[in-house]
Amino acid sequence: MIVRAACIAVLVLCVRAPVGRSCPLSDLDAKAEEVFTNNETQTSVSAESYGVLLDAGSSSTKLKIYKWKKPNSTSSVPNVTLVPLERPQRKFKPGLADIEWGVVGVQTYLLNILQIAQGIVPADQHAETPVFVLATAGFRLLGVDGAREGMENVEEILLNKTLHPFRYTEGSASVLSGEEEGAYAWIAANYLLGFFHDNKPDEESVGVLEMGGGSTQIAFIPRDPLMAEEFQVIMAGRSYSLYVQSYLQFGLNAIRKRLEHKLVSLESCALETADQPCMLDGDSKNITACGNLTIQLQGTGNPAGCQKLYDDLVATAPPQKCYLEPCAIGSVFQPSVKGINFYAISSFVYSLKAAGAVREDETLDLDILWSKAEEYCLQDISKISSGDRGFASANCMEAIYTNELLTKPYGFEKSTRRIKVTSKINGNDIEWALGAMLEFLSLTFTGDPSHLSLTRKLQCKVYGSKERARSGENDEKDTDFENEDDHYIDYGDDNNDDGDNDDDGDDDDVMMIRMMKMMMMMMMKKLSSQAWALLTLKQGYLRRSSVAALIIEALTCAPGGTCRQTREDELWDRNAVARPVVVQPPQGRGGVL
Repeated sequence: MIVRAACIAVLVLCVRAPVGRSCPLSDLDAKAEEVFTNNETQTSVSAESYGVLLDAGSSSTKLKIYKWKKPNSTSSVPNVTLVPLERPQRKFKPGLADIEWGVVGVQTYLLNILQIAQGIVPADQHAETPVFVLATAGFRLLGVDGAREGMENVEEILLNKTLHPFRYTEGSASVLSGEEEGAYAWIAANYLLGFFHDNKPDEESVGVLEMGGGSTQIAFIPRDPLMAEEFQVIMAGRSYSLYVQSYLQFGLNAIRKRLEHKLVSLESCALETADQPCMLDGDSKNITACGNLTIQLQGTGNPAGCQKLYDDLVATAPPQKCYLEPCAIGSVFQPSVKGINFYAISSFVYSLKAAGAVREDETLDLDILWSKAEEYCLQDISKISSGDRGFASANCMEAIYTNELLTKPYGFEKSTRRIKVTSKINGNDIEWALGAMLEFLSLTFTGDPSHLSLTRKLQCKVYGSKERARSGENDEKDTDFENEDDHYIDYGDDNNDDGDNDDDGDDDDVMMIRMMKMMMMMMMKKLSSQAWALLTLKQGYLRRSSVAALIIEALTCAPGGTCRQTREDELWDRNAVARPVVVQPPQGRGGVL
């Protein structure tokens, strides 16, 4: 296996790039670009084209219709605008993930939305208008089988040309990875700020903090060497190496549910009540726990107690389990955010403004966030106006959670004034959907981009267990380090950490294997940090991989490309993540781990 890894490492293409700068297209890249642009159905430069995107969120589906003109050159950023819709035409409830599976139910749901799109897009553009259905955390929470079943139903409907007039390409209905969602939000924010238009240096880009109901994302170009979690983005013929991290089960709704169930003990199951320090005194709420019992949570208004609960949920791994420092939540690597401007979007906007910690210039004042949260949470529910009582305890919880998340695992200093809290830039919404459409158009540079699907699949993609561990899917102790007996990766079995590394299946042996792989990848990266390889040319685009990624494949896939599914490294095809990027060197930040 090691010989195979070494052989793969020899077959690399070494290209050097200026440190800290994005890489211009090479001659090889220009040829690859021809695959995108040589489309027989190209429209003229002046023609206006449309794209339909269904944002399938956890609680609703949003209809997005974009229009654009083909840019004058492949180095130009397409000018994409969102077509304004009336309120009833923009959002549809419930979410697609909540529709009863089966083609009939899903078909009615989707066709009702597409019928509205038909009335917006000019009739003579219907056949040339691509349609995408992209799902986010709500679908990711369904698990692999549930998400696959849902997307198969959607695809079966959209491939039927008799049901709608738009152009649908197989693979354009997909569950986005959390990292894709974060990267697309980063593209949208920087596009609206004009970052891609003027060939600006990486240091002038902004980072993005996104908070949803099921997950939270952070995306930025780090100032320090990027040792892991790299995500390549191409815009206007230039590549950018982002750090992107998504935490499933750490969105506002998901983290609240995890916290509530963490409060329920055997004693509270017997009493059918439990104290809830994150709720205002006098407030109460019923949840289902202890099998099928109704447990009443009773608010005690204790900010310090609430802070401790959230600290446990977002704790950083102890040094012996943080294999690549610095770590954020659990043992997840994150470069420093120092010196980088950020935009906090989505639910961050509502929670931080409700806490009263946003200044007039829309910058976040972390110095006062905790004091404002504490002051608010100490109120009795009876002191809150009747119209606001339904949200009062939620406001308390969200203020404390965002304070702990930003100042501890994310690492922002309390004195920072570099976080801007807003959902708009120049009157335009900062949304991942805009970023997804922009990246798609940047890769196609044509008025008829539907020949290339927006998301691409890897036949053999290693995800490992880290997302399951971060999500708390197996055990709520996955990211909690309240005592020495907690394991970052705990598979729910009866094995203990005996510390002997004897390969008897204990959690410590699993972690030793992962650490050895990490060390091997880091050594290979150090030896050839500028070495990149062509993996394959497929469907008119190039997929790239660093030496480190090839080493992962060598260690986890048998000869011939058949991947071994192990308890330690699960192979999960999530309909996404194979980045359709032209091969570029890693710009001095290291490759992908």
